[in-house]
Amino acid sequence: MSEDVFGNKFDEMSGDLVEAVEENFQEGSQMIESLEADEILERSDEDLGGAHEQDPAIQDRAKILADFSPENENKILAVIKNESLSESEISSLVNLGKKDIMITLARSQKLNAAEIEALLPNAPYMAVKMLIEHQDIAAVRDKILAKISARPELYKEMIAEYKGGKW
Repeated sequence: MSEDVFGNKFDEMSGDLVEAVEENFQEGSQMIESLEADEILERSDEDLGGAHEQDPAIQDRAKILADFSPENENKILAVIKNESLSESEISSLVNLGKKDIMITLARSQKLNAAEIEALLPNAPYMAVKMLIEHQDIAAVRDKILAKISARPELYKEMIAEYKGGKW
């Protein structure tokens, strides 16, 4: 009988311990998300010379860009389309690896050679097409050609279209 009392007490204590660990994990996850948002705000502050302290719209933009979720994706796409982003913001968006975001970045932002190189490995067909149409690709032309040459059947229309022009 004493084993049942101790066994039940142990089960009760381990259940409480599991709940406490789960609660701490959730709090830690929320703190990490908050720290990541703060870090993006700080990077935005550096890029904009402190303007975000005075402009709540900049803070909202940083929060939108820091918090990727499927529900938030349309807001992120609108920010990419309508506003000029910093290099750190573009880099963090490229690292998400989302096709729609890469296409919109290639279409709507002025990307430098390093940003284009970072985007290329996971870029879908339409992002590559938008890079060619909307970006200065002189510095990364060879890398784009390498990507296209690897799958000529996929890019055959693009190859034919740009054969005499941008290549």
